[in-house]
Amino acid sequence: MNDYEDERYYDIIQRLHELLDRWPVWGTLERAESVVRLRNEGLSLRRLARTAGCSEGTIRNYEILGRVPWQAKQMLYERRISMRKLVQAAREMQKRPEDED
Repeated sequence: MNDYEDERYYDIIQRLHELLDRWPVWGTLERAESVVRLRNEGLSLRRLARTAGCSEGTIRNYEILGRVPWQAKQMLYERRISMRKLVQAAREMQKRPEDED
């Protein structure tokens, strides 16, 4: 391993420990942000679910939530939409073809 790989590895381990320690006190958006960062680093849904103590489906929903535009997150933050409805809407948008001309 070179220095960059060592640094990246330790950063991922640190983020996993942060996830483990803070998951119970984090809000929805903080959880979503953490899940997206770790998924972008290549961690599996299963690994994150085990660390957080929840199901893979829950982690998948947090990942979807973490990838929606900030306007949608603002609606969630302001309690104008539930996490469940926002994730459902995001899934429906993923199913649609990009060009409906």
